[in-house]
Amino acid sequence: MATAGSGASGGGASIGVGIAGVTGGGAGSLARGELHDASSTSSAVRIERAYTRGVNRARVKILLRWVLTVFFVGAGANHFINPAPYIGMMPAELPAGTHVPLVYISGVFEMLGGLGLILPATRRLAAWGLIALLVAVFPANVNMAVNHLKLGDTDVPGWALWSRLPLQAVLIAWAWWFTRAERPDGGTLK
Repeated sequence: MATAGSGASGGGASIGVGIAGVTGGGAGSLARGELHDASSTSSAVRIERAYTRGVNRARVKILLRWVLTVFFVGAGANHFINPAPYIGMMPAELPAGTHVPLVYISGVFEMLGGLGLILPATRRLAAWGLIALLVAVFPANVNMAVNHLKLGDTDVPGWALWSRLPLQAVLIAWAWWFTRAERPDGGTLK
C-alpha cells in the first residue's frame, strides 16, 4: 500500500499509511473498525432522526389542527356576524326562504366541526362532518364563481372567485387528515 512517489498518487498512499499506522492493525482492520463504528453510530443517528421526524410531524399536525379549528370557528361565527355575503352566494335554485336559515345552520356546523377537532374523542367525527359540510356548500361556491357574485358589498375579481373552488379541495384534504385513527405517540394508524 505504501509506495514512494510524488504527485496525487504518492500523497494518497502516504495518507493511507498514516491512517493504517494509527490503528496498528493495517488498513483492513481500520476499514472493519470504521465500518463497525460507523454502522452502529449510523443506526443510532437514523433512529434519532426518525424519532425527531415523528415528533416534528406530530407537532406540525397539532399546529395545523389548531389552525383549522380557528379557521372554522371564525368562519362559522362570521355567518352570524356578517351573514350578507353568505346569503348572497346561495344558489337561486334553493327557495329564498331557506337562505338565511341555511347560512346560520352552516355557521353552527362550521363552529361545531372546528371545536370538535380539539378533543380526541370527537376529532374523527368532526373531521368527517367538516368534509360533508364542505361538499354541501360547494355548489354555493360554484354559483358565486359562475355568476360572478359580489361578496356582500365587495366586488371580487373573477380569479379569486374561481380560486375558492380548489381551496375547497385543500380544506377537504386537510380535514381528512384528522379522520384517521391516531397512535398514542401522535402518529397515524393505517
